[in-house]
Amino acid sequence: MSSTELLAKRKTSCSEDTCKRLRLDQPSEKSNSDVEPICEKSNSGVEPISEKSNRGVEPISEKSNSGVEPISEKSNSGVEPISEKSNSGVEPISEKSNSGVEPISEKSNSGVEPIGEKSNSGIEPISEKPWKQDEGCEQDDRSNSNEKFPSKKRYAILMGYCGENYKGMMINPGVKTIEEELLKGLERSKLIKPYNAKDIKKLSFQRASRTDKGVSAARQIVSCNLHISEIESDVKTLNDSLPDDIIIYNIIRTTKSYDCHKYASSRVYQYMCPTYAFAGTFADTWPGYRITEDVLDTVQKTLQYFVGTKNFFNYTSGKKENDPSCSRYIRSIECSKQFMIQDTEWVKIKLHGDSFMYHMIRKIIGMTIAVIRNVTPSDYLAKSFGNERIDVPLAPGLGLILDEVKQSRYNTKFGGDGHHQSLDWDQYEDLVNKFKMEKIEDVIYNTEKKARTVLHWLDTLQKHKFYTGHVLPDILFSTPNDDNHGENGTMLKENT
Repeated sequence: MSSTELLAKRKTSCSEDTCKRLRLDQPSEKSNSDVEPICEKSNSGVEPISEKSNRGVEPISEKSNSGVEPISEKSNSGVEPISEKSNSGVEPISEKSNSGVEPISEKSNSGVEPIGEKSNSGIEPISEKPWKQDEGCEQDDRSNSNEKFPSKKRYAILMGYCGENYKGMMINPGVKTIEEELLKGLERSKLIKPYNAKDIKKLSFQRASRTDKGVSAARQIVSCNLHISEIESDVKTLNDSLPDDIIIYNIIRTTKSYDCHKYASSRVYQYMCPTYAFAGTFADTWPGYRITEDVLDTVQKTLQYFVGTKNFFNYTSGKKENDPSCSRYIRSIECSKQFMIQDTEWVKIKLHGDSFMYHMIRKIIGMTIAVIRNVTPSDYLAKSFGNERIDVPLAPGLGLILDEVKQSRYNTKFGGDGHHQSLDWDQYEDLVNKFKMEKIEDVIYNTEKKARTVLHWLDTLQKHKFYTGHVLPDILFSTPNDDNHGENGTMLKENT
């Protein structure tokens, strides 16, 4: 074959190949060789390369040769496109169907976030997630309460109470306490929200001083966050919501960070005691006893041993020797002049200190009575301030009263700033004294007359062991009725 003929044959072959390639490149026509063009989806179901998405999913806007109708248009087969609702009742994907299935454009209940609205964290927004209460959990009262409250602010509650019918100040589940009754009153008077009454931490609730079972308070302070509309009317409403043995003197707006316990600079306690507790002989230990000036002076001098900074390790419980927290400072102790209530003579002992430990005041009174009655060796009082354990007698709690909590540090810092009111008691003295006499002191007098609490304790004091192995004379006497005395006033034992 000549070179001319060979060249012509090559040109013919190239023209045929070029035509084939041109036919293959046509997007809208299928070639005679049944080979699907590259730009369209073939019968094999493979998506065309030029329009395939990054995820490998066939685009939904065009129908492929496989016979599947595009999503955007309804096919002749009667199947409704996904973008519109068909007569068969199937809801399009872009809207939520009646079956409860959420559309693809929004996050479904399965927790899968829609493609194109997925957040960086991959977590569905909280506002769109359906809430379901956990089984067995109590529903929050906030979901059912539409009642509006004034804005919550910080306040000091100035109050008093008689502790005879309560198991102490602090809230204690299962027993009746002062704080429990106070929170109920605050809730009933709508000064706190119901769900906050169940968790006092939400109120930043604090008491200035804790009192134990049966102990009363004439001037106590509580700090917490309240919803106050008008103070005078709210105080009246709160008092109407409380038992008669609890009183609110006033509610005072304070600084945002006010804590009545931290700002309590000192505390004043009062102990009411019948004078027959200081009788020197058993014959004189009865309600008809009258204390002399000499004995009263001895009581005052004995109480001065406790004034100043002392180690009160033996005057509390739950502490170890050399515990630095046992060192306490008492500013003053004073015993009043005797006074008569009905047929019994009484005195009031006031103790002013920075702070007091558990049982500390009752043990101070117990040791003083033991010294005056000569039921303990004279050197035991001095030894009681050491680290050697001595069992100091514990006087009854009936006569103990928290008389006042002083807020001197707060008053000095904020009382004169022109924005805050001082937390003092001067303007409430008449109200305080009236409540103290009628609801606290009268209860103490009547309880002692009826139950003879101090007389019973004096009976046990005679056999009290100050040291292990040391036993005082076992001289017992009974608690008498008024007719249980001889002509000379000697106490008579009851028949056993």
